[in-house]
Amino acid sequence: MKWAKLKKMRNPIVWILILGYLIIILSFVAHKRQNIPCTSMEVVIIDTAKNKFINKNDIKLLIKEKKKQIIGEPIDKIDIANLEHTIESFPTIKKAEIYKTMEGKLIIEVTQKTPIIRIIGKNGFSFYIDKRGKIMPMAKNYSSRVLLANGNIDTETIEKDTLLLSDFSKKTKSNAQIHQLYLLGKFIFQHDFWRSQIEQIYVNEDKEVELVPKIGAHIIYLGEMDKFEYKFFKLESLYKEGLKRVGWNTYKTINLKYSNQVVCEKR
Repeated sequence: MKWAKLKKMRNPIVWILILGYLIIILSFVAHKRQNIPCTSMEVVIIDTAKNKFINKNDIKLLIKEKKKQIIGEPIDKIDIANLEHTIESFPTIKKAEIYKTMEGKLIIEVTQKTPIIRIIGKNGFSFYIDKRGKIMPMAKNYSSRVLLANGNIDTETIEKDTLLLSDFSKKTKSNAQIHQLYLLGKFIFQHDFWRSQIEQIYVNEDKEVELVPKIGAHIIYLGEMDKFEYKFFKLESLYKEGLKRVGWNTYKTINLKYSNQVVCEKR
């Protein structure tokens, strides 16, 4: 009996009938899915605990402004790649990923850019720069607690949207200055010790850099921004070996401008 059933299953006609049945079922399911309307959008901001540059309503308003009404449109006719690109065009958004559900829901997952430094120019214009060197505008109702750079900084020629600093740093001296501040800010951000120590970068009238620490009552004269990695190496030796012995409030200034020495002025 079992052998007869196996022989029947080996009959190619049986397999053709089974395959045809599956094709009909799958075609029916696909056709039914094509007609499923988009019933809702669920926006998930992945890193809202770290940054609050944008909220769920901002995303929905952005989609509404850039696209036609999505709710009610057949779910399979929505151009997901184009919609992701639209959301990623927002200057504080790093990445958008969109998923469809069988029930007709769009799930939109958004990751924000991570600012590493805030620039305030001498004309008062302010913006952030993220880890990749992209400029981010200020948010209306939120201020990120990052390293601050201010003073004699030219920002008038800055293009505020998606221009990489490395691309435009060669155009003018002011852009090159911003690029150098970005590199300095990135160095501080990437080193846990300096991120916990340095609070502010101040550019004085001579376009030289002064650093304001979080701990201690001294000012650090970095001078020009070239070879700043070596200057921080000298400063780290002083911090870890000298200031721990004599006290954090002993000196008024710490001068790193000279190549082979650190000059400290007592208060």
